[in-house]
Amino acid sequence: MNPFSVLGIKTNASEKEIKKAYRKRALQLHPDKNSSTTEDFQELHSAYTSLLDPHTRKAFAEKVEREASISEKTRKLKENLIQREKQSRTVIPQKRHREQESYEPLQQKYTGVKVKWTKNIVYTEEILNEIFAIYGEIVKILINQKKAWIVFSNLMASDRVFVRPPEGFFVNKICEEKCKEIINTNVKQEKTASNIEEKLKILREKLSKKS
Repeated sequence: MNPFSVLGIKTNASEKEIKKAYRKRALQLHPDKNSSTTEDFQELHSAYTSLLDPHTRKAFAEKVEREASISEKTRKLKENLIQREKQSRTVIPQKRHREQESYEPLQQKYTGVKVKWTKNIVYTEEILNEIFAIYGEIVKILINQKKAWIVFSNLMASDRVFVRPPEGFFVNKICEEKCKEIINTNVKQEKTASNIEEKLKILREKLSKKS
């Protein structure tokens, strides 16, 4: 029980203020004058008698102030926790965004090689992909007659090809700018297997007409 709360007074109230508050509340809670219960009136009387004694009043005042201080600290702690939670929700996405930005330059870097072959073999993009995929992930292959440009997403891939090229291929590394140029180019690839097959088909048709 908080006797100060029962009487509706502050913890530093004087004896005169205590008596005045008691008389006012007694009129409000008296069972003969309103619907208040006897227990309410007895609680009021108990609070009043407790506060009339200076030592008891001091002990109750210290207890109430201590509980109020704890409640205030708890409230502030709760507010701080809520504030930190809100800040963390804002900071974490920003941190992830900064991390993503820091990795973007690495993701945009490419490495590549220019390969040539002397044998009279027709290499398609699919065949070259099978041969050179063991060195790293291939981004694009551009074929032109007996040479091709191969761009990798792995920065070490071109070094691997240069050190140990496949049999029958001559390899030179190309710069990053050339790699990007190849990725963005729409140059028609000449003499691929499909082109040769088309030419052979036309040649067969001409020969069949002559015969």
